[in-house]
Parts: sequence; C-alpha cells; structure tokens
Amino acid sequence: MLSIADLTLTKFASSNFATQGQTISYTVTLVNLGPSTALNVTITDILSAGLSLVSGSAVTNGDRAAVTVGQSTSVGTTSLSIGQTLTLVINATVTATSGTVTNTAAGTSTTPDQTPGNNTATVATPVASSADLTLTKVASSNFATQGQTISY
Repeated sequence: MLSIADLTLTKFASSNFATQGQTISYTVTLVNLGPSTALNVTITDILSAGLSLVSGSAVTNGDRAAVTVGQSTSVGTTSLSIGQTLTLVINATVTATSGTVTNTAAGTSTTPDQTPGNNTATVATPVASSADLTLTKVASSNFATQGQTISY
C-alpha cells in the first residue's frame, strides 16, 4: 500500500503594513490532513531583502523542534501524524524604507503529497515611508511682561 499525506501550510503576519524598524511576527503552520503519517517533514521559511531575522522558534505538537536560523530558516521533524501540526514563528525587523517585503514558506515531506499546491504560502507586507519631521517655533519677542501678547 502506498503511503500518501496531504500537507497544508498557512502563514499569517502580525501586521498588514510596516515601517522601517518595526518587528513583524510571522506564524507558519503545517498540518498533515492524512491519510498517512508524513515522514521527514520540513518547513523552510525565506525572508526577502528588507527584512532582518530577529528570532525563530518552532513547536511540534507541544514539543520543541530544531530551528536553523538565517535569512532562510528550516525546521523539521521525523514524522507528522494525521492531524498533527508543525508551527514555526519568525520575528523579523523591517530594514526597508519603502516598497514591499515578502516572507515565503514551504512545507515538504518524503511522503508523496497529491495536493502540493497548498504546501506554500507567501505574505507580502507594504512598507510605508516614515516622515522625518522637524518643528521649529519662534516667538515674536525674547522677553515678555505681564499682559503682553506674544506671537509664535
């Protein structure tokens, strides 16, 4: 009997838009919908230019899983039973000053998957330019007496 598994990956970002210096948290969840146990399961998450990795952590059904940190982060487990999940959380700081930053993740397994189209997800986050404002206030007089009107 041939073993097959249906891995489904979802990804969410903590913000729909960002500014330079802001930290965005990305949560990636991979679930095995069966009908067989998925073997040698991996999530690979890639940060685009304009994002700098702060931290990464992973959980497999409550147990910690290994995390390799870098601009590309991978986490894996030897098996994922039907209904079990592998979750990866990536925190990244926005270094871009404008444009859009993207975060893409893919889930893989050595067990064949007959619906591989739901194994990848990308989140695109627009980066708003930050205004660098300076305010200068000047009084019409350096000195004032009681009752005197001063203009600014």
